Amino acid sequence: MTRLTAIRSTAVALPLERRIVSSVRRTDTVINLIVELETNDGATGVSYIAGFSPHKLAATAALIDELGEVLIGSDATAIGSAWDRIRSALTLAGHAGISAFALSAIDIAMWDLQGKLLGAPVHRLLGSRRETLTAYASDGCWLEEDPKTVAREAAQFAASGFRTVKVRLGRSERERDFAVLDAVRQEVGDDLELILDVNQGWSREEARAYGRRLEPYRVRWLEEPLLASDIDGLVMLRRELAVPLAAGENLYLPDGIRALVTAQAVSVINPDLQRIGGITGWIRASAIAEAWSVPVAAHLFPEISVHVMAAAELIGPLEWVSWMTPLLEQPLRIEKGTVKVPTGPGLGMTFNKDAVRAHRLD
Repeated sequence: MTRLTAIRSTAVALPLERRIVSSVRRTDTVINLIVELETNDGATGVSYIAGFSPHKLAATAALIDELGEVLIGSDATAIGSAWDRIRSALTLAGHAGISAFALSAIDIAMWDLQGKLLGAPVHRLLGSRRETLTAYASDGCWLEEDPKTVAREAAQFAASGFRTVKVRLGRSERERDFAVLDAVRQEVGDDLELILDVNQGWSREEARAYGRRLEPYRVRWLEEPLLASDIDGLVMLRRELAVPLAAGENLYLPDGIRALVTAQAVSVINPDLQRIGGITGWIRASAIAEAWSVPVAAHLFPEISVHVMAAAELIGPLEWVSWMTPLLEQPLRIEKGTVKVPTGPGLGMTFNKDAVRAHRLD
């Protein structure tokens, strides 16, 4: 039997080509945590999650170490059992925040390990439906104040083949959002589809007023216009606005997605693999969405999300960012806005040891 013998974490910090500026954070560096599982027969499984800041990352890594004590010596292929044991061990600490981060990181690495042991990509284990995915550009178009900067970035994405680009809204001077949208449309024309993300930056009144003004801009969906917890507000907005709504990235474990879907609050859900409970949590949340005929479009982590979305029934486009590309031996390749689903065993993520060492955060 393949048994877990160790769980190790490595913190890395990567500079960004385009700084993140949103309603919830500003940074020119992405801080992530790489997690590796080791087994008695030498097989390994890897994953990564966002750390957000050195202190949050350190707290998550410490919790992963503690959870390792629960799992060391157990069957490394019993993913469902491990998920349940971790969730139980986290009961007193709660199941949101870094508790969900730690659970997700371990779960994703276990799926990678399972795929490697079976010689199959993870999406095959999940019941793959497609070999390619359409992606949208999410690597830029943040809350820059100069409309020309955002318009120029959108044009660069369009020129590289993307047919859909995410643009962030939620500036303190609200009319600047519309100046940006006008500049983008003037630069790229009407063919480029836009996803607009407010990152929880509006009140109900603002979302109602500004949401109506978005209709002429050819919007695929309006994402997180309200606080993630304001499901009643989303229900209200969906009744009043013509623009489709999306949310879900800041909800925890499948129960969070269930509340969103059963309330019929959105047209699209975008679960975050770090918060939803990893791939196991995604499977459960995706099943809920499919039962209600709601498409899913995973939030970030494209190297992992490509697998779960390749197997999901109703999907939106894959969110594309290149943040981890410098650390990977064979990063995902995108051509004309399309990503080929990996065919190698596991997740297909092999981290370059020299690159990891160079970006290690000690």
